[in-house]
Parts: sequence; structure tokens; C-alpha cells
Amino acid sequence: MERIVEFFSQSYLGNTLDRYIYFFLIIIGFAILAKVVYYVFKHKIRKLTEKTETQIDDMIIDFIEEPLSLMIVIAGFWAAFNVISLSESFDKFISRVLTVIFLLIVTWLVVRLVDVVVKGFLSPLVEKSESKLDDQIIPVISNLAKIAIWIMVIIVLLSEFGYDILSLVTGLGLGGVAIAMAAKDTIGHMFGGFNIFMNKPFQIDDIVSFKGKEGPIEEVGLRMSTLRTWDDTKVYIPNSEISNSILENISARRGRRVVLTIHAAVDSKAADMEKFADAIVKTIQKIDGIRDGVRCDFFDYGDFSLIFRLAYWVELDYDYYGIRHRINVEIKKGLEKLNVKLTPPPGGKV
Repeated sequence: MERIVEFFSQSYLGNTLDRYIYFFLIIIGFAILAKVVYYVFKHKIRKLTEKTETQIDDMIIDFIEEPLSLMIVIAGFWAAFNVISLSESFDKFISRVLTVIFLLIVTWLVVRLVDVVVKGFLSPLVEKSESKLDDQIIPVISNLAKIAIWIMVIIVLLSEFGYDILSLVTGLGLGGVAIAMAAKDTIGHMFGGFNIFMNKPFQIDDIVSFKGKEGPIEEVGLRMSTLRTWDDTKVYIPNSEISNSILENISARRGRRVVLTIHAAVDSKAADMEKFADAIVKTIQKIDGIRDGVRCDFFDYGDFSLIFRLAYWVELDYDYYGIRHRINVEIKKGLEKLNVKLTPPPGGKV
């Protein structure tokens, strides 16, 4: 017995043999504990959460089981190194390494928590809204939150390694001014993107007209928006230009108004023209997709014609060009039926 005690009392590198055994036993014990905790979360608690209707508890288990197990392992190393004596420099090195690893695990846990909040709470809320812009701003907010978390962690780590954070931040502030001056356009585009997300001048799939380009909006990013023209060209528009320019949201119209003039020959009979105007109004009013308020009036006298003005509205959900075609054919039939001749406007052709 004395030999065994003497054997374990032998000193190597400033520590007795039994201290090294305690060191490895603590690490193995905490590793087993971490494995047990992971198993319980993975197979026991998960089975309980799968029986609930909500998915949030499943997501919480997903985000916590792996980081928690790693934290237990790191805690085991921390406890193990406290049982043995180390040189001051090596002890300081180990302490820093374990601190860095622990902070990285905590950061990983917080970043996963952001995903849980986004997927479990924010995404279901925005899905209930009619706006499609919300669906795009959620990933932006999520990424910005993650970037902010990592920046704070980096600052803490630099402080842990002895860097003067105040001097560093001051230096970054001066450098940031220079960067901001160089990247003022990019910053302007980003603020323009926030302006679009806040004020919502259009939604995804809205048809807009901007500086001669017309088509549906495909995507709204933090820096620029994407428009698909009718000839299938993808146009990238900086958000700052959208915020500082006039943009026409065609989809926001309550309908598409059509106004056209009909130049009838001056020898047309007044009774025939009156019949034509009444007939065309009644015909147009019967067409699906036409709003109330159709008018056809004897508008003015031209130099060589009688000018009639026809105005009507086409509902947005209907085939605009198909309806215009049908109405134009009906106008032509009505003129032929009453034998009303058309005359060209000044400088034009019939």
C-alpha cells in the first residue's frame, strides 16, 4: 500500500501522478456528462417536443443541444486544469484559449438563437401580412443582427488579448470616416433600401415605371432593387435613386384609363352620331372588366371633322390589351353600321 501511495506521490513537471490522473478523470467525466446531456436532448426531450403542435420547442432543442454539450466539455477542461499546477505563462495561455473557445460557443449559441427568433416568431408574423417586402427584410435584419453579435465578440476577444479597445475604436473611427467618404454612394443606397422597406412605395411583383423602364419588381435588396422589363431584361436600380426620384406604381392604380378621340366626317348626320355614341357606351358597359363611368361625347369641332371623345376604365385584373381590341372592333362595327365616315386628324391618317 505504501508503495502505491509512494508511486502516485511521484512528481513530474511540478505535479504528482495522482494529480494527472484526476486531470484526465475530470475531462473524461465531463465528456461523458456532455454525451449524456446530448443524448437526453436528442432522444428523450425531442420525443416530448415532437408531440406538441408548435415547432418552436423543437427549434429550441435544435439550437441548444450541441452548444450546451460543448460548454460542458469546456467546463471540464477548465476544472481539470485547476487541479494541476502550471507555470504562470502556460496557465495564462490555457486560460485565454479556453476563454476564446467558450466565447465562440456562446456566440454560436446566440447566433442560433437569432435564427430561432426569426424562424419561430418573425417569419410566421410576416407571412400573415399582405406585403412581400417583409419577407425580404427579415433575412436582412437577421444578417445584420448576426454581424453585430460577431463584432461585439471580436471586441471582447481583442480586449482579452490585451489590445487597447479605446485606441482601436478611435483608430477605427478615423478610418471609418475615410471609408464612409469613399463609400458614401453605397451608404446612400443602403439608406434608400431602408426607406423602401419602411415606406413601401411598391411590393414584390408590383408593376412600376421608372425612368423609362417598366415591368414587375422581382427583388428588393438592401443596396438595389431589381426590375424585369417586358422584353425580359433584368434592370438593377440603386435604392438611393428610387428614394430621390419619381416612380410610378402602375399596380397601385384602381384601373387603367383609356381616352381616345374619333374624328367623324363633317357631313355625318347628327342623329347617326348620337345613335353611335349611345350604342358604343351600352356595348362597352356590357364587357366584363369595364368599370362604371363610360362616356362618349361630341367633344369639339375640328377643321375637317367632328371630334368625339371616348373614355373608359379597364379593371387591373382583366386583359387590358384584349379588352381594348374588342372595344376598337365594336367601334368600327358601329361606324360601319351607321355608315359614318372617318377623317384623318390634322397631319395624320385614318
